Amino acid sequence: MQLLGHTEGKISTLKQRAEWGIRSQRQIIISTLLSPAILLFCFPFLASLWLLFSNSAYHFNGIKIERLVTFEAYRDFFTDPFYWDVLKRTLSLATIATTVTTTISYPVAYAISRLQSQRLKILFYILIFSPLLTSIVTRAFGWMILLGGNGFINYALVQTGLVNEPVRMIYDVKGVIIAMVHIPVSYTHLTLPTILLV
Repeated sequence: MQLLGHTEGKISTLKQRAEWGIRSQRQIIISTLLSPAILLFCFPFLASLWLLFSNSAYHFNGIKIERLVTFEAYRDFFTDPFYWDVLKRTLSLATIATTVTTTISYPVAYAISRLQSQRLKILFYILIFSPLLTSIVTRAFGWMILLGGNGFINYALVQTGLVNEPVRMIYDVKGVIIAMVHIPVSYTHLTLPTILLV
């Protein structure tokens, strides 16, 4: 009995070692296959960051960079309230755009993930991605026509009596948020259903 138990223990140890060896071989193969793609993406990113930080250390006279190390760009960033205001606006716009995109996309993505018919799913995806088939310039002009002072939305609001005069919806924060949301919404519709199916 002891011999049998000892043999079973050795077999289980050998199995564990074989599984570990197969797992480590698989990881080596995956790492080897992924390394060119990782290098392709990481090298330009790291090179551009290095150029950015190395050039930001030099003095900029308004026209060109002088090879004089001053770090004044960092001093200006941390001491000038203008840069902090720009950073605050950027972060607030990003937060609002992300929240609006998720709020719009989640119900649609949930409905798509619950559809049983593959044909209906394909139809919905075609409808969602069809705006991406037009150029960004055409979409920008389309939004200008819709949101302008004499645009369709203002016309409808005035005609229904909801407002007395046209509402400014372009060339301000609302227009920027609409422009920042209308493209990511389509991509969010693509990614969220796969998460909801899990």
